[in-house]
Amino acid sequence: MKPRSIVNFQRLLLASSLLTVLNIIIHYGALRAFALAKGSSPTGPILGILVALGFYLLFRVGIGKMASNIAKWLFIAFTAISLVAVPINFSKTSSIGLSYALLDSLCFLLQVMAAIALFRGDALTWLKGVHPPSRAD
Repeated sequence: MKPRSIVNFQRLLLASSLLTVLNIIIHYGALRAFALAKGSSPTGPILGILVALGFYLLFRVGIGKMASNIAKWLFIAFTAISLVAVPINFSKTSSIGLSYALLDSLCFLLQVMAAIALFRGDALTWLKGVHPPSRAD
């Protein structure tokens, strides 16, 4: 049975990923226009959706199913890099629109909360490979 912190991690990660995809869909036109104005591919928003879904699947399976400590630290590294990039990216996200920037910030907050859940005692034990016996044992 998964510990509560891992279940919370999975829920927060799912919420962050779904909100990211929803934010991209809602602001698709503005994101496409922004990409075109910068000389980038207009398929950028679609790529953003695929990356968000891949990010979710990688860490859902790696941490939530396989209890991989490597996946945990990879997730923490991605989150830390994102944290450092917040001031740089905020001007870009706010140029799309205030609602986009606020939803993007909420997505990031959920990701940070998911990362914090991985440092709770029961999650640390789970990721060390020490699993309590299930009720069927």
